[in-house]
Amino acid sequence: MQHHSDMAAQITSTLEAVTARLLWWAQPWTAHLSRLAVLRILARITTGSLLVIDESRATKHVFGHSPLTGEDHEAAGGASVPPSLHVELVVKSEAFWSRLLFLADIGFAECYMLGDVECNDLTAFFQLFISNRAELGNGETVFSMLPSAIATIGRPTNSRATSLLNTAAHYDISNDMFAAFLSKDMTYSCPIWRTAPAREPRGEVESLQDAQHRKLQRFIQGARIAASDHVLEIGTGWGSFAIEAVKQTGCRITSITLSRRQKELAERRVKLAGLAHRIEVKFMDYRDLPTPEKPFDKIISIEMIEAVGKAHLAEYFAAIHTLLNPDTGIAMFQCITIPEALHAAGDGKSG
Repeated sequence: MQHHSDMAAQITSTLEAVTARLLWWAQPWTAHLSRLAVLRILARITTGSLLVIDESRATKHVFGHSPLTGEDHEAAGGASVPPSLHVELVVKSEAFWSRLLFLADIGFAECYMLGDVECNDLTAFFQLFISNRAELGNGETVFSMLPSAIATIGRPTNSRATSLLNTAAHYDISNDMFAAFLSKDMTYSCPIWRTAPAREPRGEVESLQDAQHRKLQRFIQGARIAASDHVLEIGTGWGSFAIEAVKQTGCRITSITLSRRQKELAERRVKLAGLAHRIEVKFMDYRDLPTPEKPFDKIISIEMIEAVGKAHLAEYFAAIHTLLNPDTGIAMFQCITIPEALHAAGDGKSG
């Protein structure tokens, strides 16, 4: 079973990578057509304005409306749009058009890193696209969806073996690598910022550590964790939530993970914090948790549900129902979301 899962995952990954690269290698012959296609998509912008300066062709293109004056107005969905929502892009290389058409948001990110495109205000750029999402869809094109669509054909659902394989491929690379860009508490999930860092006054941007602490605090308070509680955490990470929750409340935590590297480091950190008597980390799939004699008082899962897979969501919540105290229990989740159309395109198989 493990051998077949490994093979399926390797084939899927190869298909996706080869398709994306084939599309990319074709870009020298498709730059002109890509440019026309991207400009046609950008012409749908109705809220705010976008100025595209194409240096290679010495041309300028304006999309949307001229910068507004006065009060904020509403875009599709009721979102408030600043009157100054105006963005300027400078295209430095023809490669930008093909990367954007074939690789969508990833293509834009690559171009920005490589210097193929410059932007006067990235925050405003993202806000512009969010404000025009009804017109632009998800920023995906037929071409950019080809790699994932092909890969989906051979992608297995998240069985126990596949879940273990996926987790190992993502997390069991190197703890030191993750430590290089995470906050000191090694929290690997979206923080809760006081406000958007790009909008903070210079010199007043709060640290990632503070933003992550705010997020952990939100869970501790939101789930009303008390000293008498036995808490189940699905998805240990490197132990930051368990350590913080026990420090603040004195509760008892059972935390499960499918990453051997994370388990090893989490246990070391728990021991170093002097909390080994209150926190137990288990290498276990949530589907294999035995029904406890006394149900858990609280269940916490921070950005793990994405790895469950659409086909297993009912099974996942059935397990939560079985494991949680039916009378006073509280379950609290944090999830990564994607536009509905992208989820439908991938059929929700991947996490």
